[in-house]
Amino acid sequence: MRSRQGLFTVTIGLCLLGWNQPALAEQHPYLGLGMSGAGRNNPAFNAGESDNLSFTLRGSLPLGEFFAVKSSVFIGQYSVQAAPTATLTVPIQPQINGYVGVGYSFAVASRGESSNNNVLGNTAAPVAIGGVEFFPGTSSALYIDVMFTPTGFEGRHEAASLNMGWGMRF
Repeated sequence: MRSRQGLFTVTIGLCLLGWNQPALAEQHPYLGLGMSGAGRNNPAFNAGESDNLSFTLRGSLPLGEFFAVKSSVFIGQYSVQAAPTATLTVPIQPQINGYVGVGYSFAVASRGESSNNNVLGNTAAPVAIGGVEFFPGTSSALYIDVMFTPTGFEGRHEAASLNMGWGMRF
C-alpha cells in the first residue's frame, strides 16, 4: 500500500511541475528500397553460393498507434527471401520511432543450388527485428534495423542482417 501512495505522490508532483506524457508514436505507411548486409553467413554448411549483400524492398503498414506490419524482401544474386514481421512501435522523438518485433523468414527462390545463402539464411525460420525509423519532410521515410534468426541456416545455425533504406510515404 505504501508503494502505491509513493507512486501517486510522484505522479502528482510531476504533473504540477509541467511534465507531459510522451507523444504517441506517429506512424506512416511507406514503401522503401535499401541494402542489407549479412552479419553472419552460413558457419557450417557453405555448399551453395552466398549473398552477403542484398537489395531490400520494404513495406510498412501501421495497424493503430503502436503496431505495424513491416515486410521485407531480400533480393540477392543467388537467392530471394521474404520476411514479414509484426512490430511494436514506440516514439523516441517527434518523427523518430523505435520498433521491435517478430516474424518469419521464407526462402522464396534460389538460382541454381537449393542451398544458396541469403542474408537471413537459406531456410524458413523465425525472425526478431529491432530498429529505428525517421520521417523527415512530408513524403520520406528512412529506416535502419537488425534482423536475427536463431535457425536461419539449415535450421541449425543463426543468421543476422543489418538493413537500411529510404522509403516513400503514402
